[in-house]
Amino acid sequence: MLKKSIVFITFVGVVVLAGLAVINKQQIKDYYVVSTTDVQPAAASIQSSIKLTGKGDFLYEASRPQVLSSSAFNAACKNVAEEHSVILGCYTNQRFYVYSIDDARLDGVEEVTAAHELLHAVYERMTTTEQQTIDKQLVAVANTIQDEHFKETVEAYRKAESGQLNNELHSILGTEIAVLPATLEQHYAQYFSDRQTIVAYSNQYQEIFRESERQRDVYEAQRTTLKSQIDQINQQIDDLQKTLNSKQQELQALRSTSVAAYNAQVPTYNALISDYNTLIDQVKRYIATYNDIIAKENALAVTQNELQQLLDSNYQTK
Repeated sequence: MLKKSIVFITFVGVVVLAGLAVINKQQIKDYYVVSTTDVQPAAASIQSSIKLTGKGDFLYEASRPQVLSSSAFNAACKNVAEEHSVILGCYTNQRFYVYSIDDARLDGVEEVTAAHELLHAVYERMTTTEQQTIDKQLVAVANTIQDEHFKETVEAYRKAESGQLNNELHSILGTEIAVLPATLEQHYAQYFSDRQTIVAYSNQYQEIFRESERQRDVYEAQRTTLKSQIDQINQQIDDLQKTLNSKQQELQALRSTSVAAYNAQVPTYNALISDYNTLIDQVKRYIATYNDIIAKENALAVTQNELQQLLDSNYQTK
């Protein structure tokens, strides 16, 4: 009788353990990955920079992150839908990959990418009920944001991957938006010990592009103003040229009929010549400045194109 009781208890224990294994299948898998896999050194460096909590570190390592050069990155992410923001990474088969960018002007992009993809891992492990609850909060916040870059990014996802929009909002808001409602801050605080560090990285590299856009607008405004001024001066030159032609004909007529009258008009004619030359000099200076602005615009365009190419893993393999 005693022996049967022991067998029964043992059997119940096995059933309970089996049930727990089913319930915690994902967690058991994550623990196995973390305990048997070394973090790539480049990914480990990013991990230390983005200030994760213990829970965040665990999930980061469970995602087996890798920082890859263009060819390897493209191969790893070839089956993943194209990202529509400047974040360069992909999350697939519970792993994430970060495109390696070695340019000081874009410092921070790898950190934001890693944090963005980590949040995909977070979202995937949430229950359907948890996702639905947080989705409402994400959409409510997204609808209040007026930043053009943010709205363009969201709209691109809406068109290309509408089924994944909330998942993307979860990553974008958590890594790019500084001020969030307390409930969302509490959610992200489970994984980031200082989320503002990530937002600062995001602002750091995106500011390069924002500053370029601002400078382009300044150049365009300066060029537009100069073009208007040049057109006005050219019109003045044309009008003065007509006046000089008329005055020259008048002087020629006076020269043969009245030398005194001719001499009296010469100073006026010379003054008109002086005004004409002054306008010519002025328009030359304006044109030189205009051409200098065009040269600066072209140089800025080259820099913008270069930065965009650095963010394009496909370009790097061409």
